[in-house]
Amino acid sequence: MATDATIRSIYHDPEYYAKSFQKYAELSSKFHVLADWCDLVFPDVVCGKLESVHARSQSTFRMLGVGSGSGEMDLSMMSHLRKLFPSIQNVAVEPTTDHVEKYQSLFRAKQHLLEGVETEWREQTLEGFKKSVGSSVSYHFISAIHSLYYVDDYRASLRYLYDMLEDGGVMLIVVVSDDSGFWRLWKKFSYLEDSRMKFINSEHMRKALDDIGVKYQSLRQRSRVVATECFKADSEVGNLVLDFLIHVMHFRKTAPPELQKEVLDYLETSDCCDPRDENGEILFNNDWEAIIVQKSTN
Repeated sequence: MATDATIRSIYHDPEYYAKSFQKYAELSSKFHVLADWCDLVFPDVVCGKLESVHARSQSTFRMLGVGSGSGEMDLSMMSHLRKLFPSIQNVAVEPTTDHVEKYQSLFRAKQHLLEGVETEWREQTLEGFKKSVGSSVSYHFISAIHSLYYVDDYRASLRYLYDMLEDGGVMLIVVVSDDSGFWRLWKKFSYLEDSRMKFINSEHMRKALDDIGVKYQSLRQRSRVVATECFKADSEVGNLVLDFLIHVMHFRKTAPPELQKEVLDYLETSDCCDPRDENGEILFNNDWEAIIVQKSTN
């Protein structure tokens, strides 16, 4: 099916992307899933692996965030890593100005809790970072949390990031799971995929790592986001969240009425959402997968 020329990915407008993501994050964060995962699981599956590597005896621990967004997850991870590594050099690669500014503001607000952490913000894509830095620096910890949808070639990016890991270093990849509502929605409407954003899931990541012979640990996490407002045509919040889910900017204004109906009808099915809860809310299946890679030591 051909798409209307006016339909554009939200990634073409970084400011709009940040605005729609923020509303999506607000409706998702009420469940505290990612924050709880970082506090309860991250110390074991990441810090536990790093605890015994030679990086602990070095003066500075180096970490790289790819698509770090507004920094909440980065700072949470830093708080745990600081217990092992008192001196941390953090590089945050994030192409969206609004996200970088919010990250910097959050870092300043919490700086008293981050003694020993130095952060460099690079307002660029991973491709831009690769062109300017290459492989001249190696890292003990690399994270790519819901960001590998936006690289030119996720397979090449995985290889590049893995090659930048120190021996014994750890890479954390978070991506939508292959049985999530996100993936089913994207797969159903795959013709809306844009050159600036790839519809990929955890199965793609695992297959890419298998192909380059890299061992990994995979953990699936149940997650939900309140999607009730998406079904209200006059809801500003709902329209922003809908745009983020389908990754189309101003979907209700630019998509043909028949496509709008098809998307919304499918969005409300059990493929994408749970039945209405006791409060009448529609919960979108936002399940994701954490893939943890540790580079073998020589």
